[in-house]
Amino acid sequence: MAPEARPAVVTPADMEGTPLDAALTSQDGWFVGWDPIDRQISVLYHETSADWFAPASAVVSVIGSDDTVMDYQLAINAIVPFLAHHGASLTASLLAHAPYPMPAEQTVHAGAVVDLPSRRLRYWTTESVPPQLVAKVTAAWPGWTVERLPLGFIGHLAATGRDDEDLIMTDAELRDGGWEEDLIDIRNSERIALTTDPRTLRPPRVRVIDES
Repeated sequence: MAPEARPAVVTPADMEGTPLDAALTSQDGWFVGWDPIDRQISVLYHETSADWFAPASAVVSVIGSDDTVMDYQLAINAIVPFLAHHGASLTASLLAHAPYPMPAEQTVHAGAVVDLPSRRLRYWTTESVPPQLVAKVTAAWPGWTVERLPLGFIGHLAATGRDDEDLIMTDAELRDGGWEEDLIDIRNSERIALTTDPRTLRPPRVRVIDES
């Protein structure tokens, strides 16, 4: 079993939803501003400084009809109950907020990609999800295709048109995390075979502001 595969099971009892404003991680200390015209997030210190100040546990990315991608960092216990609780209205609620930089792989353990043009919701998590909870998500997103996204964070990047080496854990980091060599080899092989979304998807640029 891969070290990231936790034995915990998400149950329908976890359906209590965290309000979105409470679920979004804090922007204090690192966020400078969002320019929707230039599609640029301005941050202090480093592109991943959000990970230092308010580490997220999950990330949700929204693909718009114009092929833009907006990423949102969340601090929640489980992504699937969150999606079931908020339903399809989650998309508009997220888009009302400024986006976040994409977090690093070692920070998050769950996520979702909301593809508006195809009405496709893909989620990933390190936990087992029972069919009845998936059914609740499907009911809360009527008219949407709901699927589990393979390969976790790496699959999330590919589904949003990215392959950011700087965000993906290195083999050395995986070893430090307890991964065995055969599992690392399998992961690397699957990553090579993974198909990146063929659209020209456009996530925001991140600009680092020098305080001095």
